[in-house]
Amino acid sequence: MAEDSTAQDRPAALVTGSASGIGRAAALRLARAGYDVAINYSRSVDAASETLLKLEAHGGRHLALRCDVSDDAAVASMVAAVGEAYGRLDALVNNAGITSPTPPEDLDGVDLAEWDRVFAVNVRGVFQVTRACAGPLRAARGAVVNVASIVGLRPGPQPLAYAASKAAVVSLTRTLSRVLAPEVRVNAVAPGWIAGEWMQRTLGENYDRLMDRRATWTPMKRNVTAEDVAETIFSLIGSNPFVTGETVIIDGGYAATTLGRGDFGEEHRFWSDGDMTGGSGEYGRRTVYDGRWTLEHRFDSPWHYLPLEVGPGTAGLRVELGYDRSSGTVLDLGCLAPGGFRGWSGGARSWFAITGDAATPGYLPGELEAGEWRVMIGVHRVPPDGARYRVTAETASRGAGLLPPAAAEPPAPAERPPRRELPAGPGRRWLAGDLHTHTVHSDGVLTVAELAVLAAGRGLDFLAVTDHNTVSHHAELAGAARRYGITLLPGQEVTTDGGHAGALGDVGWIDFRREPDEWLDATQARGGLLSVNHPWAGPVSWIRPMRRRPPLAEVWHWSWLDKRWTTPLAWWLAWDAAAIPVGGSDWHRPGSDAPPGCPTTWVECAGREPGDVLDGLRAGRVAISAERNGPVLLRHDGDLVAAGADGTILAGPGGPCARVRGDLARLPGAAGPHRLLDASGATLALTP
Repeated sequence: MAEDSTAQDRPAALVTGSASGIGRAAALRLARAGYDVAINYSRSVDAASETLLKLEAHGGRHLALRCDVSDDAAVASMVAAVGEAYGRLDALVNNAGITSPTPPEDLDGVDLAEWDRVFAVNVRGVFQVTRACAGPLRAARGAVVNVASIVGLRPGPQPLAYAASKAAVVSLTRTLSRVLAPEVRVNAVAPGWIAGEWMQRTLGENYDRLMDRRATWTPMKRNVTAEDVAETIFSLIGSNPFVTGETVIIDGGYAATTLGRGDFGEEHRFWSDGDMTGGSGEYGRRTVYDGRWTLEHRFDSPWHYLPLEVGPGTAGLRVELGYDRSSGTVLDLGCLAPGGFRGWSGGARSWFAITGDAATPGYLPGELEAGEWRVMIGVHRVPPDGARYRVTAETASRGAGLLPPAAAEPPAPAERPPRRELPAGPGRRWLAGDLHTHTVHSDGVLTVAELAVLAAGRGLDFLAVTDHNTVSHHAELAGAARRYGITLLPGQEVTTDGGHAGALGDVGWIDFRREPDEWLDATQARGGLLSVNHPWAGPVSWIRPMRRRPPLAEVWHWSWLDKRWTTPLAWWLAWDAAAIPVGGSDWHRPGSDAPPGCPTTWVECAGREPGDVLDGLRAGRVAISAERNGPVLLRHDGDLVAAGADGTILAGPGGPCARVRGDLARLPGAAGPHRLLDASGATLALTP
C-alpha cells in the first residue's frame, strides 16, 4: 500500500455506529483534531453519506464502511479496509448499538430473539471489533473508548436488554483494559439522557416533561448533548495517557447529586463498602445514600425506599438519617425486611438499631433475615429547593453495643384513686379509660411501663396505647398490665397527611401506606375496631374519603379547646351519626396535649380484659366525660343517668332540656346524643 509520508503521519480512527448521534459527533471531533476517520454504518446510508460530507469539510481522508458489527467476518473485512486505507489505527470508538421496543416492566413481552440481537450488536460487537483492531492499536499504542450508558450503572426506564447490554459493556471495558495493557488504553463513557430521537422513543409521550424535569435537577441546568459526549471521548483518546479501565459518567452532575431509585424519577447517590470485617469480626456491610429530596419526590409518593443488603449471619443493623431540620424539613424513618414490616419512628428519631433480642422503640427485634432490606423514607415536608440528606446503614455480626441498656421498670403507684361505681347492667361495670396515648415507641416521652403507672395513678382502669404507625409496643403491654393493675389495649394510630385513625385491638400492623378503606377491612377482619381520630384538629384534621364508615369516631379530643363550640358534634353527625363517639387525650408528654383521662372514655364491660373493653365499645356502651372525676352522663335501664353532676344542664338534640339535681340523677332517656353543660354552655359530658 503506497502512501505519501504526510498522509502516514496523520493519526487514524475508526468510529462504529457513526452515521448520526454520538458516533457522528465523535467522528467530527476527531476530524477537527487532524484524524483520518473511518465511519461505520449498518443501514443508515443517507445519514452516513451526510456525515462523510461533513468530515470531508475538515480535510483529510475519510471512509464510510458498511458493516454489521455482530457479523465477525464483516468486521474483519471492515478493519482490513481501514488498514488498507491508512496503514495504522490510533483510536477506536465502539459506538454501534441498538435497543428493543419492550418496556422494562413487560417481562413476559421480552422476545428472546430480540434480546440476543441486542447483545450481539451491543456486547459481542464491541468485543469483535476490538479484537480485530488489537494488532494495529498495539502497534500505535492507541486507545479504545466504548460507549456505554448511565443505564448500565443505575436502573432507568430503558428496555431490559439494552440496560443489561450496557452494563456488560462496562464490565468488558475493565477486562479489556487489563488484557490490552500496557500498549492500549481502554475506557468507556456513560452518557445520561441525551435529547433527541433515541430518548423520544424511550420516553414516549412523557418525553418533554421528563427531559425538562431532568434538566431542572441537573446541576448544569441542561441535558447532555452528543457533542458533550464527543468531547469526553476525544479527551480519553488524546489527553489522559495514564487512565484506563474507567467509565466516565457524562450527565452534568445529575447522577452524583440526585437520590432515590435510579432514573425513574426518585434518584440517589449510593455506595457500599462491601464486607468490612475488622479484627474482632464484628462489622459487616456499610451502605450510604447521599443526595437531595425534592418536592417532585413528594409529588410522586409520600414514601420512598432505599435498599440495603443484609448478609447471612447478621446479628445487628444500625441505620442513621441525617438532614438539616432548620429549614422546616421533616423526613420520616422506617424499615422493611424481606419478611415485611420491621419498624417506624416517623420524624421522631434520627437513627434506629435492630438486633435479635432488642430494638430501638418503634422497631421489632428478632432474626435479621438475609436478603434485601429497605429503609423507608417519608418525604413529609421539604422546602422549595429540596433538602439534602444522608442515610448510613451498617450491619454487624454481633448485636452487643448497638443499643443502650433497657430502662429500669418504675415502681407501682403508692396510691390510686378509688374506683367510681356507676349504675351498670347485670354482670357489667363501667371502666374509665383513654383510647389514645403515645409512648417512646413513637413520639412520646414515657416508656410503656411509665405510662401505665401514670394512668393507674390517675385512676384509669384501661388505656389504649396507640403509637404512630408501629406495633413494637404491643409486646410490652401484657407484662406492664399485670405489674401495674391496669388493662392495656394494643393499638396503632395509623398516621398520614390526610388524617389519623386508631386501630384498636391485637390486629397486628396496619399498613398506613394503603387507603383508609383497607385499614378498616384489615382491622375488622382481625377482630379490632377502627376510629377516625381528631377529625378536626388543624393541619391533622381528617380529609380522607372512605366508602364505608369506621365504627368509632374520636369526637372528644384535647383539641376541642372551647367546650362551648359544637363543631366536633357537627362533624360527627355529618360524618356518620351511627358512629360510636369516643374520647382520647392523645397524650405524648407533660405540658403538651392533655394528661391521660382528659377526656375519659367510659365503657360498660363484662370483664377487665382488652377483649371485654372492645366488646363494650362495639356494643356502643360508651360515655365520655371531660375528666375521670367530673360529671358523667350515661344510659342505664332506659334512663339517662347523671353522676356527680348536680347543678349542670342536660341538653339533647334540640338543646337544653332539664336541670340536673343531686349527685345521681335519673332523667328520661330520650333518643339521640345528650350532653351535660355548665352555665356557660360548655360541654362536661356526652353520651350517644
